[in-house]
Amino acid sequence: MVKEGEISLIFLMALSSNLDNVGVGMAYGARRISIPLASNLLIAAITTIGTFLSVAFGKGMSVFLKPQTANFLGSAILICAGVWVVFYDSMTAAHRTKPSVEKAAVGAAVPRSFFKRVLTVLDNPCSADIDLSSHIDLREGAVLGLALTLNNLANGVGAGMIGLNTAWLCVFVFFLSLATILAGIMTGARYGSRVFGRFSGIAAGVILILIGLWDLLV
Repeated sequence: MVKEGEISLIFLMALSSNLDNVGVGMAYGARRISIPLASNLLIAAITTIGTFLSVAFGKGMSVFLKPQTANFLGSAILICAGVWVVFYDSMTAAHRTKPSVEKAAVGAAVPRSFFKRVLTVLDNPCSADIDLSSHIDLREGAVLGLALTLNNLANGVGAGMIGLNTAWLCVFVFFLSLATILAGIMTGARYGSRVFGRFSGIAAGVILILIGLWDLLV
């Protein structure tokens, strides 16, 4: 059963966890890299599974703590994660908005190791297009989905510790993942720019901070 007012927090949490998708989608759209529905569904599924596992971990941790302590730690994790996202996004904004020819042609330089490939995609989402086909297939979608999921694990742990409804959060995460990637690609393809996407990370961080403060103070 969802508590009164909890749906709003769940929606904001899911939106924050998926705002990175807008920037990624805009980068792809501007470069005319397509993400077919099957790949988008796979990315959403991986993101949702990661959310479920991280929320379950957070709720498991809260079992061993007093409710007030679990709530405080969960809120603190969300606030710290938000501060880090804002700081990191601000520090790397200039680097990410100056794509070079070498960075665009990352296919030949992408590591063979799956784990190293995921780390590469975390730094440069366009490197997920391993074969430079301008098309994200299922294998490349799995790498991109895992990279996006790793970015949001702390969010899920914090959400679990403050007791957000797992099922509803997963539902919102799944559908917002689909929607934000599609919206980002369409916007990037139309405007050929990452002006809006540049601020998606900062917006996600601010939302996390607000959720943490709300749950801590209300």
